[in-house]
Amino acid sequence: MTGNPRTDLVIWGTVLLAALGALTVLVGKLRDRNSDEEPQASELLTKFKEIYAQGGLSSKEYRTIKTKLADELQDELRDSDETG
Repeated sequence: MTGNPRTDLVIWGTVLLAALGALTVLVGKLRDRNSDEEPQASELLTKFKEIYAQGGLSSKEYRTIKTKLADELQDELRDSDETG
């Protein structure tokens, strides 16, 4: 490019770092958007409890859903504790 190997290395290193920085920002934004779109396990549990109370789910179905969501809720709480 410039004929000087050191200068070329600095230029390409800078380009690489800028590209990695842009990619990091993009991935962060995509993760934030995806996490906002998914309902929390606690919200789902509340909705399924209402459906169960209205007779829309059998006792066995509700227990199965409740067990699955309880596991997810624990994972969410663990993740939030780890991230601060």
